[in-house]
Amino acid sequence: MVELCPERVTVAIPAYNAAATLDETLMSVRRQSYPELEIFVVDDGSTDATSAIVRRHASADARVALIATANGGVAAARNEALDRATGALFATVDADDLWHPDKIAYQIESMRDRSGCVILNYTWFAYIDAKSRILSTAEPSEEGNVVSRMCRGNLIGNGSSPIMLTRILRDVGGWDVSLRGGNEDYKTFFSLAERGNFSVVRSHMVGYRQTRDNRSSKTQRMLSSYDQVVDEFAPRYPEHADQFSAGRRELIAYLFDKAILNRNWRAAAYLLRETLKHDKAEARAMLMNVPLVASRIVLPLTLRARLHARRPGSPVRSHPFLANPSFG
Repeated sequence: MVELCPERVTVAIPAYNAAATLDETLMSVRRQSYPELEIFVVDDGSTDATSAIVRRHASADARVALIATANGGVAAARNEALDRATGALFATVDADDLWHPDKIAYQIESMRDRSGCVILNYTWFAYIDAKSRILSTAEPSEEGNVVSRMCRGNLIGNGSSPIMLTRILRDVGGWDVSLRGGNEDYKTFFSLAERGNFSVVRSHMVGYRQTRDNRSSKTQRMLSSYDQVVDEFAPRYPEHADQFSAGRRELIAYLFDKAILNRNWRAAAYLLRETLKHDKAEARAMLMNVPLVASRIVLPLTLRARLHARRPGSPVRSHPFLANPSFG
């Protein structure tokens, strides 16, 4: 492998049939105030105009390069970019997410300002809808040694947030291609947490897109892959057994709420059965919460976000990378 450039950041964008959103995502990356980037878009076997969009951007910006592969999933696509990386820092962004123009600059500044071995920096983020309008926000803030917190689940929240030391990321093997259920990031970030400290930028630097998915099989794969990760790490940290159990309950509750909102009754039933196996009281609590969750179907998330933003005293904040700058 070539020697890593200390000032360069390699950006990996896995893209599978991403023509609807990739143009906006790429522009948010190209417009970074930190200029020293190499941008690999990995076309993961797309059958739409994904590659054509990348070529158009590459013709306008020499930092953009297309890597075309057979469909292998997000983990394999990121590893393709990691193998070619020449930057000492490595960042990923999904092909439907967005970056604030100062994201990379803020993260590099944060890593340089922290004492100790910071090998990963992440940021606060905003949930956005299909039209890039803000729905709500998330502010995870744990720093330093976060191994204990990772026992409870993926602290970072999405794959478009972190920037990592390339050499350490390679040391842990990048992303596990056997995990195609949505927890590739969890295993990678947990492995990195065992190697060094994390830091956080306390500003909303990522637009994390929420899409509707009614496939119950995806929910089952998500939970199964989560269990695979836990089975690997839990024996190393028996003192955190309660954290691992709590994390699984929280994931099921989150997936259950999402299934109700998407009217995915088969997935909801599956999750309820899973909970009944281990915790009947938790299953009852989930059922008790169904009317409250179902009521949210009446008011779309975007409308509820706007109503909240108009309440007296609600803060109105702006994010240049989003179409609708107002939220609460």
